[in-house]
Amino acid sequence: MLRSLALSLVFAIPVLANAKSILEPGETLTSERVLQSPNLCFTLSFKDKGNLVLSNRSGKMIWSTGTYNTNATQLYIDYGSNLRLQTSPNTPIGWQTNSKGAFGFLRLQNDGNLVIYSDSFVPLWHIGTAGAPCG
Repeated sequence: MLRSLALSLVFAIPVLANAKSILEPGETLTSERVLQSPNLCFTLSFKDKGNLVLSNRSGKMIWSTGTYNTNATQLYIDYGSNLRLQTSPNTPIGWQTNSKGAFGFLRLQNDGNLVIYSDSFVPLWHIGTAGAPCG
């Protein structure tokens, strides 16, 4: 029993380590990675050649940037809290949040909302999907 519990913990650690829910200032989310809510109900990922999509656990789309076929492969948050899609570093495609505030970070929350918070935890921007069904 104790051995099986220890093995379960060992194998669960990599899954938890990869379940990132925050994009920090200066960090880029690429098309090879996802953001996932801490409760594992929601995932933010690239689909359809550049469309950034928030999906629930069953794969149902909750929200998207509507940037189909733009070839965007990166979501970048700068040190001024502006979130933008780009095809490569410093090559934005036009979609951005225009949010402002020092050292803001992006968080995918357990309630399904995607929010940019300032360094003092004041919401600067959100997509308004709080309360979305987990699926």
